[in-house]
Amino acid sequence: MSFRILMLTTFLTIFKISGPEEGFTLEWVEDHPIEKLIEIIHVEKPLQYKNLTIFPLSLKKYGDKIHYLTLDEAVRRGDLMITELGDGIVNEVLAQNNSKHYVFLMTGELITGSKQDRMVSYDCLLPPQSRKVRLQVYCIEQGRWTQESKYFDSIGESAHIRMRELARVTKSQDRVWREVERKRYSLKVEPSPTQAFSKILEDKDVQTNIQPYYDELSRVPDIARNIYGVVAVAGDRILVCDLFSSPRVFEKLWPKLLRSYVLDVIDRPFHGGSPSRRKVRDFIRETLEAETTRGETNGVGKAVEITSPSIFGSALIFKEKVVHLDLFPRRVIPLHDSSLDLNFRRQRSDK
Repeated sequence: MSFRILMLTTFLTIFKISGPEEGFTLEWVEDHPIEKLIEIIHVEKPLQYKNLTIFPLSLKKYGDKIHYLTLDEAVRRGDLMITELGDGIVNEVLAQNNSKHYVFLMTGELITGSKQDRMVSYDCLLPPQSRKVRLQVYCIEQGRWTQESKYFDSIGESAHIRMRELARVTKSQDRVWREVERKRYSLKVEPSPTQAFSKILEDKDVQTNIQPYYDELSRVPDIARNIYGVVAVAGDRILVCDLFSSPRVFEKLWPKLLRSYVLDVIDRPFHGGSPSRRKVRDFIRETLEAETTRGETNGVGKAVEITSPSIFGSALIFKEKVVHLDLFPRRVIPLHDSSLDLNFRRQRSDK
């Protein structure tokens, strides 16, 4: 039996429920925030260095007037406290915002310390003076489970694109660990005692290889007015689109995003070429034909998962504005592997 329920939410969504085994889907309606956003995107002329091309995305008359602190800002100010949950759970931590501002934690951002380093699993917007919120994370340091600090710190870095993709598609802690090791091996970084992803980022040769890209592409937020995000491309292959609610938020997050993009491509072969601005625009507009379902987030706002035969991604929507939208081209990523550890929310304790 099928039926429809009309619900009024902050972004006027229709829920279609097709039976308990199927869950529900969110259908587009007029003035949906994502649709409004996609329709006004302008793809600027690209900047390129070696095998990484960046297409800046500008918007007009879209500014989000809410002031967000980033994870880095809030931790630096002592306003964001992130701790282990009880004795520790690999894929959950506790986050509390003690500031008077909203705090945005972006999927892929890294937090270090406590019992092991982690990566934020989903976009999360913490309200001012929030209670303690369970934040979903992935471990990126498999070989440690000892307390280094009471609170997590931020090192101003984010996971590379491939790790974000794998985490999103497989939802497997084991695949994240394996991607850390694959990347370390590919970049010829000496193994660390705890298999920490942060040690890859700290490697002198890796930093040396990243720096020229950073020098050439760090000026992206300044090349035009109202730059809200980018599409990153390797050769002629689109890698990801990251789009934010305001130029201020994008500018704050651009340094870590750029380093994460560079980390993704510095070990890729360079085949030359670059897609046209029209192809990039068409890639973004595929969102308008995609299926949408309710996503996961631990803070305020509505999370939406976006999927079609050719793209997938997510959006965090708050007060009818898209706080962050990410899109990936769909690739062949095996979803089932008998060797994977899919019970990734298991609890661990000190021994």
